[in-house]
Amino acid sequence: MNNFAKVIIPGIALDRLFDYAVPEKLRSSIAQGQLVQVNFGHKDLRAIVAELSAKSSIPKTKNIDGIISPQPLLNEGLLKLTRWIADYYFCSWGEAIEACLIRKVKAKQSKQITVKAETVMELPGLLTNEQGRILNELEIALRNLDRKPILLWGGLASERIRIYLELLEPLLKNKQQVLIIVPQIGKIELFHSYLAARYPGQVVSVHSRLSAGEKYQVWEEIRKGAASIILGTRMAVFYSFQKLGLIILEDEQEVAYKSDQKPMYHTREVAAKKAELEKILLVLATAAPSVESYNKAICDEYSLLKFGNLFDQDAVKIQVQELPKRRKKDGLVYLRQAFIQAIEWKLKKQERAVIFVNRRGYSTYVYCPACKFVMRCPACDVPLTLSAVKNKLYCRYCRHTQKRSTECPSCHTQHLESIGFGAETVTAVLQSIFPIAKIKRIDAQTYEQIKNLKEFDIIVGTQIINNYDNFPKTTFLGVLLIDLMLNLPDFRAAEYTFQNLIGLVQRLDTAKGSAEVMIQSENIEHYLLQAIVKQDWASFYRQELEFRRQLKYPPYGSMAQVEIRGADQEKTEKEARELAEKFKQSRIKVYGPAPSFRARLRGQYRQEIILKSISHKALIKVLQRVKPNKRTASLTISTDVDPVEML
Repeated sequence: MNNFAKVIIPGIALDRLFDYAVPEKLRSSIAQGQLVQVNFGHKDLRAIVAELSAKSSIPKTKNIDGIISPQPLLNEGLLKLTRWIADYYFCSWGEAIEACLIRKVKAKQSKQITVKAETVMELPGLLTNEQGRILNELEIALRNLDRKPILLWGGLASERIRIYLELLEPLLKNKQQVLIIVPQIGKIELFHSYLAARYPGQVVSVHSRLSAGEKYQVWEEIRKGAASIILGTRMAVFYSFQKLGLIILEDEQEVAYKSDQKPMYHTREVAAKKAELEKILLVLATAAPSVESYNKAICDEYSLLKFGNLFDQDAVKIQVQELPKRRKKDGLVYLRQAFIQAIEWKLKKQERAVIFVNRRGYSTYVYCPACKFVMRCPACDVPLTLSAVKNKLYCRYCRHTQKRSTECPSCHTQHLESIGFGAETVTAVLQSIFPIAKIKRIDAQTYEQIKNLKEFDIIVGTQIINNYDNFPKTTFLGVLLIDLMLNLPDFRAAEYTFQNLIGLVQRLDTAKGSAEVMIQSENIEHYLLQAIVKQDWASFYRQELEFRRQLKYPPYGSMAQVEIRGADQEKTEKEARELAEKFKQSRIKVYGPAPSFRARLRGQYRQEIILKSISHKALIKVLQRVKPNKRTASLTISTDVDPVEML
């Protein structure tokens, strides 16, 4: 008899189940995974039924007040998955379950399910021999009962989509559902356009820009099996499927797959666990694998399936130029004569050039040469970036802006200098050199305004240009001072630089000839640059893994980043010291406390403690003992297990 129910309260930090009695009138209709109404403390709250039993472990219980969802919102697989997330990422089961719940709200419209006619695109009808080989391997894996995840390495997104279109057909005929996850909303339109052309009316999209009503409407369609192809960002992994047959995770290396809010899960790892629990195939697709996934592939935890070369090695010429250590303050030395000549030659041939610079704005900071005062954000205490286009200083983190001034606020001299360079600087300089060329800057501020790169002769872009699927008629890629990325204080800096570079080179157009890549660096002997020039990808991963092994970084150990934030600097530092002392009583490695890379952000002082252990279980055990999570009016402590960015 279902006399009692153990329930989970979504969203709360308490990691335990609560016993409630099931009234007789509800016993025949209550089920595991349902959303019910309970009185918790002095509040009426929603709860998820985790277990049903004939007896309770406590002598006195409250009654369940009512059933909110007649059908279970969470199936057994999702309950097991969220329990695993709670254990692995050091959060409560209720916090993990909150990520799965969709509130029922009336939808105003269903714009996410339809695609404008002009965006529906057809791909070439015939597969290449290489695409046919990959399709055959994936079809064999689908039929195999021992389904290890497959790391699909190589190809552009559009080339992989062509394979997926054929792979999906037998699944859909068998009434199975397919989940395709992409890292950013911007990539949904690309995939949706191709999928909708082949399978009209069968594709739905899931992402954070949908209204609450739209999310619920799509959730219902997926749960009932009315939606066959589900295309979404990381949140889609938590939806309830009727008959899921395949998960595809595109660009598995992307940092956007890591949640920055509780539960701080990584979509790749959650998708892998979901596939394991439900015994379905997971395909991890990428142009440049994460170091963790590559390591799993060579250790035979994943099956490795290489899709041709990363790019046409005969058609792409790559060279690295060494930069002088001493440079001009305005940064114009970066646009060296070889760059200018290469761009000029491409323009004469009516071809396109892309210049990559990993920095926005016109200058890195503004300072007074008389008293050395640096213009800083009042809330973040970081140098303000100059935007010459808007003639303003702005903060890249909190969006604070202020008017540009020539007077120093400290000594009142009338001469402030702008130092460094960014995408705006490079754009302005190139426009002065090539006055009749159509030049466009693409960064976070301009990206959504630009859909078609064919309109421009020269494109100056930050990392965001990797969101485009290809660079039509682009045969020159110039990378300005790659050291800006390589020298970031993050153990994954080389990995992220490699992935960005490969993505950019892949997108060059070699259909009618060769392409040229010119990379500037102060350290041309760096193992990443040597691997790029020699096009020896195995050597890069081999050296990167050796570096990680020596220092016990992932995948050879587990890490947690504990961040302490507060408006009062002294109290924040005191709390950090006390917390670090508690951690140091254990056997794991403890680093810190120390100011974060951005020591003050949005008015909050930030301290961090880094924990390292060769055992994930040992790390979690210490976290459970110390419990470094707190939120008060003056202080916040948060813990990120397996952080992907250390800045």
